[in-house]
Amino acid sequence: MADPNALAPAPTRQQLVNADGNMTPTWTQWLQKLVDRVGGLYSTGVGALSDQLSALASRVTSNESSFNQQMSALEGRMAGLETRVSALESEMAAIQTLLDSGFTGTIVTAMLTTTGAQGSMTFSRGVLVSQQPAT
Repeated sequence: MADPNALAPAPTRQQLVNADGNMTPTWTQWLQKLVDRVGGLYSTGVGALSDQLSALASRVTSNESSFNQQMSALEGRMAGLETRVSALESEMAAIQTLLDSGFTGTIVTAMLTTTGAQGSMTFSRGVLVSQQPAT
């Protein structure tokens, strides 16, 4: 099936102007289809389209730059988080070692609020024997 928006080749084998000096219907119809194909009588001109494309390209470049800066910042934050996770894993391993060996002692926990109190957990040979929640 033929594309209804397709423009046939120019009817160059047909006469352009008739004996009365008027454009022939064949050429009138083809030129009207050409005008419609390029946007009609009130379409945006090539210069304006070029300006709009330049503005769009500028916005894309700006957004790309902003995106790259944000990605760089996120990568930096991710590296910091990976370092913190590694430190926490080391601390947890040390605590697990103490617990596995039957830790006896008290672990003090941090206050939850500035006016709160520290908490504690007391272990005897790896068994929790008392605890005081932090506040």
